[in-house]
Amino acid sequence: MNINLATRITLARIFLVPLLAVMLVQRRYDVALGVYVVAALSDALDGIVARRMNQRTTLGAILDPLADKAMILTAFILLGQASEPHLALPAWLVIFVVFRDLYIVVGIGVFHMIHGSVPWGASWISKVNTVAQIMTVLAALIANAMIEQGWAGVTLQALEMLLTAMIWLTLTTTIVTGIDYTLRGVHILSEDHGDTDGQPADRTAHE
Repeated sequence: MNINLATRITLARIFLVPLLAVMLVQRRYDVALGVYVVAALSDALDGIVARRMNQRTTLGAILDPLADKAMILTAFILLGQASEPHLALPAWLVIFVVFRDLYIVVGIGVFHMIHGSVPWGASWISKVNTVAQIMTVLAALIANAMIEQGWAGVTLQALEMLLTAMIWLTLTTTIVTGIDYTLRGVHILSEDHGDTDGQPADRTAHE
């Protein structure tokens, strides 16, 4: 298989996930921050390459969101296990984020079996949720890297306030997106059922 440059960049991001995990387990938050930033830059880069060099492929379309999700979920789960003096993400937030992703994956699978396709893309609130998750991880990594290096004072306090705001934004958008995907699926399936079972009644009404 001939793998183009954009897909190779995406694969490189996937290979960064285990490195991020090891650094977080070892509480090497400065290195973990560097890995996370490189991964974020590679995410932007593979998108630019795919568009500018016309390298959009089915494989790339599958691997790109998988790479992003693997990176974010790994960071959330392991940051949820951070211990003093470092800042940990709340366990309830980690549970909500992981459960929401599992719920959507399973739901889309079931919907695909019933309907045959998934006729919608990411909504604006879903995109806000993704940004909120990215910023939550970034704020936590920066704060813990600063703590690791002995930083204190107003800057760290401001970062902790930002992290708290991102945590609540992530929680809110996580819940809303879960509800949004559910309502979309139910609405489309109910329309399909109506088209199948309600045609005679509709024709009678028009007559």
